[in-house]
Amino acid sequence: MQFQEMQKTIFSVSCLLLMNSANAAVLLDDNFNGTSLSPEWHIEQGFAEVSSGYVDIFGSTGGSRDGWIVAGEGSSWSNYHFSTHFIADGGGDNWFRGEIAFRVQDFHPTTNGNFYRLMIDTPIWGGGPGNNGGGTVALVHRATDIPMNDLEKVSPFPGVIANQDNVVDIWAIGNHIQVAINGTQLIDVIDPNPILTGGVALGAIWESHVRYDYALVEDIPPIPEPKTYAMLLIGLGLLGFMTHRRKEIAV
Repeated sequence: MQFQEMQKTIFSVSCLLLMNSANAAVLLDDNFNGTSLSPEWHIEQGFAEVSSGYVDIFGSTGGSRDGWIVAGEGSSWSNYHFSTHFIADGGGDNWFRGEIAFRVQDFHPTTNGNFYRLMIDTPIWGGGPGNNGGGTVALVHRATDIPMNDLEKVSPFPGVIANQDNVVDIWAIGNHIQVAINGTQLIDVIDPNPILTGGVALGAIWESHVRYDYALVEDIPPIPEPKTYAMLLIGLGLLGFMTHRRKEIAV
């Protein structure tokens, strides 16, 4: 093989390996800039109003108290990073509870179904996730017809700010789940009986209004095996060595 051909081959293989490990497909990207929900979402419960670059989700007393919108329900989305921003307007007592679900296989009113549910409470509300007191963040595995089982609770409250953007990041890779709020990691858990695929959902409970102004779901490609990285390093090293040798010969 001529040097130029070998150089191109090594470079092409190296680029493909780098691209495979670095690029992530976007599964959902919504800034809520329209006047109604985009087709990716459907209202599962309560109400959702879109305006000024956000979606306001809420329930109604005496009826459907909770509000939820769902995207990619029952999909094959597997390993992904889910990021959203929420603004909590609170209710009459200035309490709020952010509700975010992921790996949603099926979702039914009153939060029945098969998914993970992240509940974010202010300290002022004494109920808290699972009635364990306010100021808590809880991750719950919700399976059809089976009571909720807490996977992780975090206290004290991480500092969610009322009437301002709060950034929530969720990473779901296999049975490993991590959650960060406003840049602080709060949950790092391994689920022994994981839900491995499914969409996402945004919600609010009871009289609270929760505004979400961004929702992004990015696929996380499989991590290359160590031998793949070894091939990449060997290829790049060989390419550098051959280039150096050609310079020496030219001199």
